[in-house]
Amino acid sequence: MKNRLKLPKGVGPWGLLILVVLPLFLRLAPIQHGNPDSFLPDTHVVRSALRMAKDKNLVPPADPYSSYPNAIPYMLLPIYGAQYAVGRVTGEWAGPGEYGATLMEHPWRAHLPARILCALLASLAPCFVFFGLRRCGLGVGALWGAFFMATCLLHVHYSGQERPWAPLTTAMCATGWAAAAFVDSKRYKYLVISGLLAGLAVAMHPGGLGAALIPAIAWFVVDIPWKAEDLKARLLWGHVCAGAFILLALVIGYPHLLAYGQTDPSAVIMHDAIQDKSHFSLAGQSVVFGFRLETLKHLSTVFLGYDPAVILLGLLGLLMSLANRAARPMVLFAVIWGAFFLTNVNDHVRYLLPLAAGLTWCSGFAAEQLAKFKLGRILLCTLAGLVLVQAARLDFVLGQTDTRHEIEQALLELPIDEVRRQLRIPPPRPYRRLSQEQWGRISDRNWLARWHRA
Repeated sequence: MKNRLKLPKGVGPWGLLILVVLPLFLRLAPIQHGNPDSFLPDTHVVRSALRMAKDKNLVPPADPYSSYPNAIPYMLLPIYGAQYAVGRVTGEWAGPGEYGATLMEHPWRAHLPARILCALLASLAPCFVFFGLRRCGLGVGALWGAFFMATCLLHVHYSGQERPWAPLTTAMCATGWAAAAFVDSKRYKYLVISGLLAGLAVAMHPGGLGAALIPAIAWFVVDIPWKAEDLKARLLWGHVCAGAFILLALVIGYPHLLAYGQTDPSAVIMHDAIQDKSHFSLAGQSVVFGFRLETLKHLSTVFLGYDPAVILLGLLGLLMSLANRAARPMVLFAVIWGAFFLTNVNDHVRYLLPLAAGLTWCSGFAAEQLAKFKLGRILLCTLAGLVLVQAARLDFVLGQTDTRHEIEQALLELPIDEVRRQLRIPPPRPYRRLSQEQWGRISDRNWLARWHRA
């Protein structure tokens, strides 16, 4: 069993490259894209962490700060604390007020640390895929699965954003590893660890609630007899796992539910639009239930464009992975997740991330068999070249000057009346009485984003 925690024989430094260096490089190389602007409208985690620090309140209600849970903002707090401390030592600011004013004028200084944190967390996903597949008994296939997770274009894309989706996928992969370790070893400590990691997933984003399926499936499929003392132990540790999941999710994700009770319905995103529809809400986020065939057509096309290699190998290895008891929790979870979100009324591409992660596990099983044959090895190397080119191309594109920045600069050079005509909306109140000369002296580069939100 110890051999399952080591790299397969003959792999050598390539394993370290695939598990650590490659995912880090692909996710950190374009980390500066958009600098010095952050065009991403989803700023929940940054806004939440800074408001916690400003108000000295670690348990804020859902509405004023963010509709997201608190796990990632809590991780950001010591980072911003260190940034503030360095600035005090160097004399860049004299106190919290000046620090806050600097971040207001240069928001990038708050967004870049958050982006790096999310990229680092996302870079751990291939390691968990590898160790999970090793627990499933795979050799070189575990390394191939980790490689396709490292180069998964959808995951690489979302890893460079200060949003919880790529870290959430890592937490799900970690949950899958712990579940596979439990099924493989039959040691209940791994079941509890799986529950804790699932709790971490939902503490990052309400979508992580689905990760609870992974330890639940593992508890059900593990090869432990359903009788007498064995059943008693299974039930006991099942409750411990569930308790660990709920406790961690509440403490680091939703402490406001303990402090203030149920979230005010008016704080739920798009409350008025969904109140007459069948839905489930957790804190300020909701999922609407409903079947929509157009979503399947749209997301299938987009997913195929992102990760054709993962889809091809994933489908080839799907039945083999489902036949493997240790892989079943993660793979079955991904199948259920995909069946739900590929036909849901909401067709957001980010909902495909957990499905892509699950398919990399299936890809490992396909690669394990293909690697035994010459033509199979040729196919694997061809697909590896494809995904590397895809990921490198994305990094190159993101490294170029953002066209939105060029448009912003062009608009800044136009007279105010022309800008108003181009955007067809009034400027925000603070700018309505400014002269053209005053307008030109505005230093905040994010005024266009605020203008759109006004």
